[in-house]
Amino acid sequence: MTGLPDWVERTRAAARAGWHPVPRPSIARVERPSPGDLRAAQPMDAHTDTPARIVVVLDIDTDGTATVALVTDEHDAATADDVTVYQANNGAPFPVTLELRIVGQVFLAQLGPPLGRLELADAIATGRRGLPVVSDEDPRWEFKERELHALRALTTEATRSTLEDERPVVDPALVTDLATDAHRFVRVLDEDGRPRVAPLTARTARRVHEAVASAAQGPDELLLVQSMLMESLAAPAPPEDRGSGVLFSPHRHVDAADDELRAIVALRAREHRHSLRLITERELWSDDTTGVAVGHTGERRVQLILETA
Repeated sequence: MTGLPDWVERTRAAARAGWHPVPRPSIARVERPSPGDLRAAQPMDAHTDTPARIVVVLDIDTDGTATVALVTDEHDAATADDVTVYQANNGAPFPVTLELRIVGQVFLAQLGPPLGRLELADAIATGRRGLPVVSDEDPRWEFKERELHALRALTTEATRSTLEDERPVVDPALVTDLATDAHRFVRVLDEDGRPRVAPLTARTARRVHEAVASAAQGPDELLLVQSMLMESLAAPAPPEDRGSGVLFSPHRHVDAADDELRAIVALRAREHRHSLRLITERELWSDDTTGVAVGHTGERRVQLILETA
């Protein structure tokens, strides 16, 4: 007899069998979560003081993010807005309290493998709730403030990415084909027929210019391509960095030495910008079933939302 609660003993036994409550960061492919999943949310940067936390997935958004609520094992701190679900109903080896007012958005790439799963509607309807907080003198008030701060540390980057609504980037391995094919070029145009993409890098713009010069195009298509090239020439030149240390998950079917996307991802990571929308093609990736890829620089990660035809 150790004197430990039964759920602690079960958790320790599960850990010895290979279960880990917070998975180690890796370059494994992103698994698309489902509402009701219990998963560990990790920061996008490896070297940070922000701890990983277990969350429950509430919804999957179309912009490569998931809406999540924080999960805690401080069951005595539960309020009337929280729901405690016991292990028999959540698929994890311990009870969890869902903090349904501590909610935010995370990148799909921040979520680890599922630790358990629950039926949200049933959990919310049948789970045990705490007493309401009626005063800021209630010690749970301070606890909730700390929990809100913990979630904000994990959700700031995804929230900012959603609000910025940046223009998509054209996959450098694809841009020449798009620029010389009128039927495919429409993918880079907005509803008004103007280019909707971010400026090309200097290397990519030179390749496009050379390809367009030798291709037979109509005047309208040529004008649009030229306007995209002019904007690229006016954009600030990024530092010369080939991004040799960037690894992609899933893998790309592009020669690493020629993959200009690595430099784009490396620059994003240095600027602490953790997401970009990429106009690309399925055949350039080993797997695109989740619609999300991740560029790993070693210390930081950048999520790529794949726009495929």
